[in-house]
Amino acid sequence: MTSLRTSLVLLLFLVFATASAVAQEAVCPYDQGGQPLAWTEKEPGIDYAVFVHPGDKPKKLAKVYAHILRIDLSKGLQPVAMRAQGGGLRIEQIAARLGVDRRLDVRAGINGDYFSFGDRVKDPLGLFISQGQVLRYSNGTSSLLYDYDGGVHMGVFQVEQTVRWDGGSITLDAANEASMARRDQAVLFSGAYADSVKGLKDCWVVHGRTETLEPMINRTLSVTVTEAGWRHSLSKLDERDLVVAACGEKGKALRVLEEGASFSLSSKLVGLDNRPVVEAISGGPRVLRDGRATQEADREGFSLALRLYIPQRHPRSALGISADRRFLYLMAVEGRGIRRSGGLSAFDAGCVLHKVGADDGMLFDGGGSAVLMYDGGFLNEPHRGRDYTSRDLANALGVIRVK
Repeated sequence: MTSLRTSLVLLLFLVFATASAVAQEAVCPYDQGGQPLAWTEKEPGIDYAVFVHPGDKPKKLAKVYAHILRIDLSKGLQPVAMRAQGGGLRIEQIAARLGVDRRLDVRAGINGDYFSFGDRVKDPLGLFISQGQVLRYSNGTSSLLYDYDGGVHMGVFQVEQTVRWDGGSITLDAANEASMARRDQAVLFSGAYADSVKGLKDCWVVHGRTETLEPMINRTLSVTVTEAGWRHSLSKLDERDLVVAACGEKGKALRVLEEGASFSLSSKLVGLDNRPVVEAISGGPRVLRDGRATQEADREGFSLALRLYIPQRHPRSALGISADRRFLYLMAVEGRGIRRSGGLSAFDAGCVLHKVGADDGMLFDGGGSAVLMYDGGFLNEPHRGRDYTSRDLANALGVIRVK
């Protein structure tokens, strides 16, 4: 009982402290002071600057040392949502593998979405679309989207997917998430995400293959069934392979699909018009909206632990977009034991993004995950406890040169 009371008191204290901090942050504290921002061209379309602020002890402002890349999307550069098949690699390893496997010229990158820290394989918690493939669904958090026409979008988006065949249909509940394969639920697994499926139980599993790797969003794909049956696992998946595992009543309905049959997979992104989406990566919360710093952690689909953690001062990774949608701003803020910088709160990160030129902005995972990469090397100082190396990530946002 004493332990329970202590936990409740601590929880109430954290909630009160967070609410107090929110109430006090009515204006951007880093709008004034600091060194003038000076951009240096790294290469055509990619500029680098460091935002430095000395802090203010009477106002309890921390010193800030923020590394920023400004990406000009009109100069043959494009954002990509990056993850090596199977996951669990550092950002420089992911970029190197994509350079070999997909022949992508990854010029820059920043760590991406949050993940469950204790998991051996890091899975992103939010929306994740790569090469047009829907790899994870949204958990109601902010995402960056890049569409087929080269447009960038920021917001909270939901995916709806439906499997249809002659005489029936089922809706899907998740993507590449074996823990969701429970009674009366259906999960889509993709060879573009991992080369195996494990942990299924009492599910009818339909294994199919598409002719080519085509964008899914706001489109309907035709899939031929190569095998079907009760399975606990599948291995050696090709990136064109799609697996639907349906349990309970949905599994009973899906049993009509056997080897040689065909079905269609339709995918819709709620919150955006009928544009095929090529890349999407989540993080959140939104910290800059229409040129004003904002605090929205309690409005997005985070757990209570993350809602308490995110607003506090930490090393940060963040993304900004200019008002004309021409520029992306990738920012990594140092902190935790680094004397020149004390990290930023979520609200302050939005302020700094606006100060350097962004009109809308959101966070990525921070703390020990925060890393900003250019040309294969780090711009910020990674975690000292790992000998200045980066951490295994669930995914990352890369910038590639396409022409």
